[in-house]
Amino acid sequence: LSRHPYGCRVVQRMVEHCIEPQKSSILDSIIIHHNSLVDDQYGNYVVQRSLSYGREQDREAIFETVSGGDNVVRLSMRKQASNVVEMMIKHGNECQ
Repeated sequence: LSRHPYGCRVVQRMVEHCIEPQKSSILDSIIIHHNSLVDDQYGNYVVQRSLSYGREQDREAIFETVSGGDNVVRLSMRKQASNVVEMMIKHGNECQ
C-alpha cells in the first residue's frame, strides 16, 4: 500500500491516528521496508510520516540507514529521497 498513490495516504493516516497496538504493527512493517520506500515516488511520504509520528526506534532505524556511508549526499540529490532527508533534519536530535 505504501507505494500506491492512494494507499500511501491511507498508511499515512493510520500512522497519524491509530491507537498504539495498531500503530506499532504498521510502523514495524514500514521499518522492514523503509530502505526501498525512502526513494519511492509515494513511499517517501510514508517514511516522512514515520519520522514525524513514529517511535524513537523507528527514527533511529531510518537515520542509521540514510546517514550511513555516503547515503545522505546521494539521497539528497534525488527528488523523493531529498524530502526524507529534509524531514530527518527537522525531526532529528543533535546526536542524530
